Amino acid sequence: MAAYEGEKGTTILVRNHENGTNSDYPVNGKKPWSAGAALDTTTIIVGQNNKVIDQYVSSSGTIRNCAGGATTWGTWFTMEETRDMGHGFVFEVNPLDPENEMSRTPIRDMRYFSQEAGHVDPSTGIWYLTEDASPSFLYRFTPHDRSQKLGSLQKSGILEAASIDELPAASASQFSTRQKFGIVWKKINPEIAQQDAKDKGCIQFSRLEGAYFSEGTLWFDDTSAGSARLGRVYRYTPATNTLELFYESTDKNDLEAPDNITITPWGDLWIAEDGGGNDRIVGLSPDGKIYTFAENMMNGSEFAGPTFSPMPLPS
Repeated sequence: MAAYEGEKGTTILVRNHENGTNSDYPVNGKKPWSAGAALDTTTIIVGQNNKVIDQYVSSSGTIRNCAGGATTWGTWFTMEETRDMGHGFVFEVNPLDPENEMSRTPIRDMRYFSQEAGHVDPSTGIWYLTEDASPSFLYRFTPHDRSQKLGSLQKSGILEAASIDELPAASASQFSTRQKFGIVWKKINPEIAQQDAKDKGCIQFSRLEGAYFSEGTLWFDDTSAGSARLGRVYRYTPATNTLELFYESTDKNDLEAPDNITITPWGDLWIAEDGGGNDRIVGLSPDGKIYTFAENMMNGSEFAGPTFSPMPLPS
């Protein structure tokens, strides 16, 4: 989910709907990309009194839209977490122009596989992408047009996957907490991204989930990694081209199955769990301290899409 500034103090929320084709709660749009898939994103206009003013389908016709990501120019990336029925692409959604042609046009150079999350480095216009599969890979997409404007990503680009030449095997399971490695980015064929990354010896993660870029750092998590398989949090720093295992959970009371993530206004990482029992939003401070912010005591559902202050809409 993402929040944008609306007129007269309103907030515009754009959110994904992670469902399959036979959902009890379909998103039925008027102009779907694929007529057989009644899912994608909705937009909600919220007033200053937190009352809903309006809501509508902003894009439709995709499958299992999971974490996604917000652009710097006020649009939303909805990403298909599947490779079934010819799906598995990234689409750009303009919350002010619902179900337009752009929202029905896959950004094919960004890859075809089980999409999860994406976020952009605003200083370079380069996108970083995670894959929800086992094994999974960390990708980056360098657009040919890095102007960070509406439609710029449809002008194609280069897809690469992260690798570490100094390791004897391409498995992130060898990492130790706070260990850093230099990254080598290898060009990948977006039509066969996962297999190509595997063939080229890129880093194999357990199953990547959320991603968020802030203050020169890409944060992302691996939901089932680590010695206890409770999850890990990584950070990649483009300025030094280094990847660090920042945190590994060894106790499910601290963190279990990290999924969606965001950065708080005060600099902590917030992590939404998707594990057993009561899922939480867990905080991780810059010095590595962990704390619980919220816990779902109502049911077994996960928190998803945490977001903070609104971003400007496209001009």
